[in-house]
Amino acid sequence: MSSKAGVPPKGRGRGRGRGRGRGQGQHSIRPGTESSSTKSQSPSQRPGSHQQQPSLSNTAPVQRQTPTTVPPSQLGPPVTIPPKQQPVPPTTVPPQNQKTQAKSTLPRTGPQQERPSLATPQTPPNLVSTSTHPEATSMLKCTAAPTKTTQRSPQTGASSSFPAASTGLPPSQGPNNHGKKQPPDRPEFGTKGRQIMVRANFVPVQLPRHLTIHQYDVSIAPPSKYPKWMCRKIFESMKAQYSESVFQGQKCAFDGNKNIYCHKILTSVGDKKLQLQVELHIEGDSNPRTFSVTLQKVNSMHIDTGRIESILRDATEQMPLIQALDIIMRHLPSLKMEPIGRSFFSQPAHPYNLGQGVEVWPGYYQSLRPTMGWKFKLNLDTSSTAFYTEQSVVDFMCTLLRVGRDATRDLTEEDKQKFTIRELTDSDRKRLDRDIKGLKIEVTHLPYPRKYKVLSVTRSSAENQTFPLDNGTTSTVAKYFREHKSIILKYPHLPCLHVGQKSRNVYIPLELCKLVGGQRCTRKMNEIQTANMIKAVTKPADVREREINEKFRDSGIAKDPILKDFGITVSDRMVTIPARVLDSPSLKYNGKQTVKPPGDKGAWEMRGEKFYQGATVNGYAVLVLSKFVKDFEVDKFTSMLEKAGRERGMTFNGRKIVKFHNPFGRGAASIETIFTELKTQVNLIVAIIDKGGTLYSEVKLIGDTTEAGVATQCVLSNTVQRKCNPATLGNICLKINPKLGGVNNIIDPFSRPPIFRTDRVIVFGADVTHPKAGDTTTPSIAAVVASMDLTASKFKGKHHVQKHRQEIIAELKKMTKELLIDFYRANGKIKPSCIIFYRDGVSEGQFDQVRINEIAAIQQACTELGSGYEPKITFIVCQKRHHTRLFPVDRKDAGKGNNVPPGTIVEKEITHSNEFDFYLCSHAAIQGTSRPCHYHVLWDDNNFTSDDLQILSYQLCHTFWRCNRSVSYPAPAYYAHRAAAHARVLYQANEDRWSSDGGSMASGSVDMDTMDKDITIHIDRSGDMYFM
Repeated sequence: MSSKAGVPPKGRGRGRGRGRGRGQGQHSIRPGTESSSTKSQSPSQRPGSHQQQPSLSNTAPVQRQTPTTVPPSQLGPPVTIPPKQQPVPPTTVPPQNQKTQAKSTLPRTGPQQERPSLATPQTPPNLVSTSTHPEATSMLKCTAAPTKTTQRSPQTGASSSFPAASTGLPPSQGPNNHGKKQPPDRPEFGTKGRQIMVRANFVPVQLPRHLTIHQYDVSIAPPSKYPKWMCRKIFESMKAQYSESVFQGQKCAFDGNKNIYCHKILTSVGDKKLQLQVELHIEGDSNPRTFSVTLQKVNSMHIDTGRIESILRDATEQMPLIQALDIIMRHLPSLKMEPIGRSFFSQPAHPYNLGQGVEVWPGYYQSLRPTMGWKFKLNLDTSSTAFYTEQSVVDFMCTLLRVGRDATRDLTEEDKQKFTIRELTDSDRKRLDRDIKGLKIEVTHLPYPRKYKVLSVTRSSAENQTFPLDNGTTSTVAKYFREHKSIILKYPHLPCLHVGQKSRNVYIPLELCKLVGGQRCTRKMNEIQTANMIKAVTKPADVREREINEKFRDSGIAKDPILKDFGITVSDRMVTIPARVLDSPSLKYNGKQTVKPPGDKGAWEMRGEKFYQGATVNGYAVLVLSKFVKDFEVDKFTSMLEKAGRERGMTFNGRKIVKFHNPFGRGAASIETIFTELKTQVNLIVAIIDKGGTLYSEVKLIGDTTEAGVATQCVLSNTVQRKCNPATLGNICLKINPKLGGVNNIIDPFSRPPIFRTDRVIVFGADVTHPKAGDTTTPSIAAVVASMDLTASKFKGKHHVQKHRQEIIAELKKMTKELLIDFYRANGKIKPSCIIFYRDGVSEGQFDQVRINEIAAIQQACTELGSGYEPKITFIVCQKRHHTRLFPVDRKDAGKGNNVPPGTIVEKEITHSNEFDFYLCSHAAIQGTSRPCHYHVLWDDNNFTSDDLQILSYQLCHTFWRCNRSVSYPAPAYYAHRAAAHARVLYQANEDRWSSDGGSMASGSVDMDTMDKDITIHIDRSGDMYFM
């Protein structure tokens, strides 16, 4: 309101030096695609091209002059590596691959062939010449900057022993050339493992022999950004009013936005625009509203399902078809339930309370997917998300601000009195503002319903918040309601909600507002809510399977009249498919015997075994940063820690130092001072901290990025006081040992896939961490790790800050080069001849960008390290964010929680028709239904057989050293995830200092280089697995 309140209008800081060394018209939301191409520069034109590059070669191309025998202690049975052949000239037909493997009629890139490239030789590194989306172009441009030379670490700089290498990529030959956009074809199916049958949560979809779909554009006036629910109401009203005259009695599907799909042409529309007047009564309006809806035909698809393979192979034909079919199948559920993404929700009769005004709504997920045999299947799953309950805003505030209580219990008058008898503190007001901003509220003082969107919580109370009146004077909100509405506020000392439009002064007292129920909770839930959510949605596999079937029947998809009009039929039974269960690998510790995890457990005990390589603790300190921990508790903890470490092969030398320190009010500088004093006396600091707060990030920042840096292990005070038992201390040792350079275990060399006996293998993992939901400015952080030994067990990590929510890794070439050099130096100047790269966090829609940018960056990194240095690359995306679930057909095949057993492989029926992908469930779910990891091979110079790559991936799931369990995806990708999360902790610890130094994160005045420098791991810590 411009002149009235409550009446609708008419119609942390640090300043220490750390000595780091280095640094719209009509309603339309139709997505569009633009193309742009990056310009090529010659190497001489590229900035910084004069700088000498590190090299993995002497100036000649890589050749093995004499056979090399790999040490049996590391790689199992000795196998002689033949000399590498010279690259095949472009005019020569490449020789056939003589490597023994499963037969395949599909063309593959042989290991003896010259490696195909994704970029032309003339394109400078990190600037791939290609037409792509503008966003992808900006990604390419942001990687074009020259690699900065720093004094940070000898691993990152050029060495005099590494002469400058030629730039540009090798010539492209073979089937996987740079112009081909599809990933490599699938080799023959695997055969290893025990055969079982499983059900997958997919149902077959049958299209008619001839299918016609007509697409019409929809525009609604008066123009506005109408929500989808309103657009659907307008469409349904239009369809009812013009059922026969326009729609000819047929059923049509609407996407809630811009597109209508019909199986018969709308003759009244023809090739011109048709404008229709549609009346709709909207809740809260006294009279119906009239909308002008314009229809225009934009496309017709005539599908002969006899040639479905050629259609699905062509992306230009595939995407419109899948989009149309998906919208047709989602139309009916969207009318019956609340659609969110690909899921549908409806309010249950008895929702599960998560606490703080939030509850769980169950729903179901559906997605149409082309699968093996070029057949469509509908992926179905249960889904749950959090919604706000309808409640008064005062109750919401009190529930939100409760601390130290059970958040799920009912709000009492005592709770309300605590937060309503006084003004809110500034921190409480900010908390309320953060959680209620953007939500819809309904005012309760008007005789009719009126809803607003919350802009903010006012800094002033209702008795102090002023606004201008129509007569030119001002009034406080409390005074206005008392004089104009005859309402005496009960809580005039509480703030108001600023609602509506920013340009208008509409302020409503908290006590006159209620939160509209059924709004999705998009903010990050707290620990109590998260724990309650897990408890609410976690179900054993057999229960989840039953619920999926029930949700599917309730949805009515199988009997959908719209599908019937189009001639589409949907089965009512999940597909049953063959699967295989791989044997678990044998693990090598320091004894003569190996440990083989039980096949159905997914976990193992060390049984008195010692670490493969125990670390040495040359003195350690215990820094007690909790005021609740006593001397005798520390003594008991350290005694049990040393005992657990020695039992596992660790050596404790030197002294033990215990320091009690109260950091509160002194700042992080006081902790750094202690670290500086201790660094010369110990190589490990165990910090005992309380749960929550910023101490964890401060300890990690000082320990990992400063000159005072030393290996750190944080332990919660509750663990020291109440969970000080051998099992807990053993788990802590699993983390400490690799931080100090130890090796917990390795895969038994005799059970490794053949590639480890014929090649020098380096295994990479990569991931990108993004800021939390709602954050629009904070950068993303990319992390890459790589194995540093010939057993692919010990890893080293790198990370870089990059643009907000950018998934493509901008500095991949730089990090890859640095890690390849580190491997070279760590293994006696042995060059890796094979790169296996596991990439986490990439969706199917980003595969092309990954091939264009990231795989090319790896190739460029190798090329820049030496003329002719061309290791064979296999690049695998591992995906966990999907809705595929597997259920054993026979109960005797079931593992814990009636899940499929660890090692279950599925590569038929629900996988891609011709590309190399598979599902592997490598872990035993601790609770609920296990989710398999989906592996998709985007590049394969090594010509892996299905068996070899599946076995390798499963084995790597057993080498995640933080636990004695097989994990859900390979350790390299998991370590990359850990490294990225660790970098995020360092970033958060720096935010207060950046702000106090005059920078503004929101304005972007803190540049990426400064951020990178401030979270770079110090040289003293970068060689070990600090991210454990």
